[in-house]
Amino acid sequence: MYHISKGLMIEKDSCEAAFKSYKDAIMLSPDICDSPFYRDLSNRYSSLCDKLIYASYSELKERQGISYNSILEAKCGKLLLAMGLLNEAYDVLADVTKTHPGLSRPWYYLGMIECINGNYPVMKECMRKSHYLNPVDYLPLYGLSKYYCAIGDSVNSNRYYQQALMINKRKKSVHSERVERIYNLTTYNDDILPQGYLEYLSPIME
Repeated sequence: MYHISKGLMIEKDSCEAAFKSYKDAIMLSPDICDSPFYRDLSNRYSSLCDKLIYASYSELKERQGISYNSILEAKCGKLLLAMGLLNEAYDVLADVTKTHPGLSRPWYYLGMIECINGNYPVMKECMRKSHYLNPVDYLPLYGLSKYYCAIGDSVNSNRYYQQALMINKRKKSVHSERVERIYNLTTYNDDILPQGYLEYLSPIME
C-alpha cells in the first residue's frame, strides 16, 4: 500500500520513480497484477506494464539465485502467469506445492490455470485445497464460483460468489487489525486508509 501510494503521488513528476515503487509493490504482492489499480495503470501505460512485470520477475529470480525461498518461488509463478506463460507458471507453482504444500495461493493459481485449460475436475480440487488452507481468503471461494459456473451449476456458483463477496467486504486496514490485536477493540474499516483503497489494490472479482 505504501509503495503504490507513493507511486501514485509522484507519477506525474517522475514516471521512472513511480514505476520503481510499483515494482516494489508487485514484488511484495504479485496479485496486485489482478487489481483495479493495475488495470488502470495498464490503460495509462500499456507498453510499460509488461516491462514492469518482467522486471519484478527478474529481480525475484535474482534473489532466488542467492538463497532459495519457496514463497519467492510462488511469487515468480504468479508473475509468469501474469505474463501469460501458463506452462512455465504451472511447473513453478506445482513445484512449490510439493516443497511447501501449506501455501494456499499456489493452489489457487494452479486452479486458475486448470480453468483456462478447461480441466475443471482438477481445478475444483485445487480450489478446495486453497480454501481449506486459508478459509478467510476470498479468492478460492471466487475460484469455486467460477468452477460451478463453468459446469452450469448456477446455484452453487452464486452461493460461493456471495461467500467470497462477504469475506472480501470484511477486509480491514492494516492499522485497524493492529489496533484490534493490541487493544481487543473493533475499529472501522479503512479507519486510516482512504475508503475503498484496499479494494483498489486487491484482485478483481467479476
